[in-house]
Amino acid sequence: MHIYESFLDFKSAVGLDAKSLSDMILQTLQSYGLDVKTCLVGYDGASVMSGAQKGVQQRVPEAAPLAVYTHCYAHKLNLVLVECCKSVSDAVDFFVLLEKLYVFVSGAIPHKVWLDVQKELYRDEPPRQLQRLSDTRWACRVTACRNVRDRFDALIMTLARRDSGRR
Repeated sequence: MHIYESFLDFKSAVGLDAKSLSDMILQTLQSYGLDVKTCLVGYDGASVMSGAQKGVQQRVPEAAPLAVYTHCYAHKLNLVLVECCKSVSDAVDFFVLLEKLYVFVSGAIPHKVWLDVQKELYRDEPPRQLQRLSDTRWACRVTACRNVRDRFDALIMTLARRDSGRR
């Protein structure tokens, strides 16, 4: 085994605040016998990490002066995709409609109808939920689009039943 292979580690975070995460990062490095003052530490741009005043970005360099903060590249790409879509009016209209469908179908009565219709049409499959859209998680948009595409007939029936007052 190469020496660097032993440094890959996944830990469950007990506390998700900056102090707890900073302490965990530093303690994990020290548990491998690393001198945090001389080793390079990198971490991503989650808000608890990036806080310049109270985040991990501010705390870790106090103990590890060579620490490098870099904003997560997957998150950066996600933000670029969201902004690009905002410049395409058809995409804006589509995602506004998708969000309105989510809000409507999440209501108590429409949600029950949505689940009942799916049980009628897709007896062998579990019902799917429409997804709330998020600018920070592009994957939820993919799931939202996929669920509407795959359950389009159920969505139309749900809207028709709700509009007509039938159940």
